[in-house]
Amino acid sequence: MSEEELDLPLEQEQPMRWKIVLKIGFYLILLSSFLYVLYDATLGNRKLAGDLQQKLVISGHDKLEKKEILELMGLQPGLQIRDYDLDEIEEKLKKHPRIQDVTLAKRAKDTLLLSIVERKAEYIVNTNNSLYEVDKDMNLISIGEVRDHSVFVISGDFEIREGNKIGSKFLAFSQSIYKIFSSKPRLKERISEISLGSDGEITLYIFNPFRIKVLIGESLDKKKVRKLYASLAFFEKKNRRVKLLDLRGDDAVYH
Repeated sequence: MSEEELDLPLEQEQPMRWKIVLKIGFYLILLSSFLYVLYDATLGNRKLAGDLQQKLVISGHDKLEKKEILELMGLQPGLQIRDYDLDEIEEKLKKHPRIQDVTLAKRAKDTLLLSIVERKAEYIVNTNNSLYEVDKDMNLISIGEVRDHSVFVISGDFEIREGNKIGSKFLAFSQSIYKIFSSKPRLKERISEISLGSDGEITLYIFNPFRIKVLIGESLDKKKVRKLYASLAFFEKKNRRVKLLDLRGDDAVYH
C-alpha cells in the first residue's frame, strides 16, 4: 500500500474532528450564556430588593423587628418605590395587633420614611393556659408571645371576648390594681405576679429583694399596700429572708 493511500483517511477525519469540537464549543457557549443570564437576573432582583430596603427609613419600632416589618410590607424583588401603593402598605401594617398607627411617606423619589406607633403593654394576663399582652384599652397585643417584660403578670380565670378584647372581670380587677399601685411605683416594680384565685383570694408575688409569697385576702386596699410596703422595708433593714407574708389579718404575719 502506498504512502498516499495511507494519508487519505487522515485528511478526511481531520475536518470532521474540527466540526465536532466547534459544535461542542458552541453548545458550551450557549449554556454559559444561559446560566449567566439566569444568575444576573436572580442577583439583580435581590439587589433591587436590597436597595429598596436600604432606602427605607423606619422609626418608632421597639418590639417589632425590622425583618418582621419588611415582611408585613410585602416588598417584592424587582419592584421600585414607584410600583407600590403606599396607602395599601399602611393598611397592611395597621392590621398588625402590635401597631397602633403608622405613617408612610416619600422623602425623595427613591426614599421612604416609615413611622410606627406601637401599642404598649399595660398588663400581661395569664389565663386559659396562655400569656396575653394587653394595652390600656384592653386590646390584645399578643397571644403566647410576650415581648414586654417590664410589667407584672395578672393571673386568673378571665374571659377573652370576640374581637380580641378582655372581658369585664379583668377590666374591674386591673383597674383596682392600677389605682392602688399608682402612688407606689417603686413597690409596683418589685411585683412579678398578682393572682386572683377561683375563690376570690388574691395572692401577690414579690421578686425583689428576694422572692416572697404574699397572701392578701379577697380585697387589695390601700391599708394592705401600706402594710406590704412597711413589711418589705423592715425585712430589708433587718436583713431577714422571708418566704411567706400574710396580710389578711390586722397584723402582718411572716414566716
